[in-house]
Amino acid sequence: MPTDYTGLIEDLASHGYIVAGINPTYFTDVTVFADGTEAGHMPVWKRSWNVEDYYPIWLADFLFVTNQISKLNHSVDARFAKRLDLSRLGAFGHSYGGAAAIGACHRDARFKAGIDLDGSPRGGAENNKLKQPFLVLQSDQGVHRDRAQVRLAKNLDSGHLFVIQGAHHAAFTDAALLPLAEPGRSCWLGSLAGARMLCITSTVVRSFFDATLSGKAEGLTAVERGEFPELRIER
Repeated sequence: MPTDYTGLIEDLASHGYIVAGINPTYFTDVTVFADGTEAGHMPVWKRSWNVEDYYPIWLADFLFVTNQISKLNHSVDARFAKRLDLSRLGAFGHSYGGAAAIGACHRDARFKAGIDLDGSPRGGAENNKLKQPFLVLQSDQGVHRDRAQVRLAKNLDSGHLFVIQGAHHAAFTDAALLPLAEPGRSCWLGSLAGARMLCITSTVVRSFFDATLSGKAEGLTAVERGEFPELRIER
């Protein structure tokens, strides 16, 4: 849920970005549709049986939200009417949400740049052919350090592959900031301190979008200067 990423989202918002969070159908406690129909939370065992089956739902939700944002921007009586610059639209997500961001960039040219935070590509190789600038930001431990992400990055027309050393998959969430006891914390989140992890992730995400969406010349200079020794640049 977007509320699992408040540190990252608030950093983007504080630098002028408008962030729309998506609660994927069946993967949150409840989804209420416009006609009042409700879809409840799917049990973990059921959605883990074949996670590939649910990729179309995540991708469809991603594109639906994008269409709704466009409607809000063009509706004369909407709160955000004419306040959104949709010529500078980016997509990003973590884990399965990162896979959805890949597919969204493939399917919709309105996205001018995208970021995958430690998410394994889904939906077949055709969804991984991207023309936009794209960043893959990985953890370096556990099952999510997979070769599919590396292949995606190598085949990009324009993009980067960075690895945060000492970070586990869940460290991209707000859980990294919780005062959890050892050894559980290291097993779940890795050895990198939570505040440092948030600093690295938010700086890289914001800097990439600054360079690709906002046209700021400094872009990824903090990364290029080597300010984050925990960050390994593979492309």
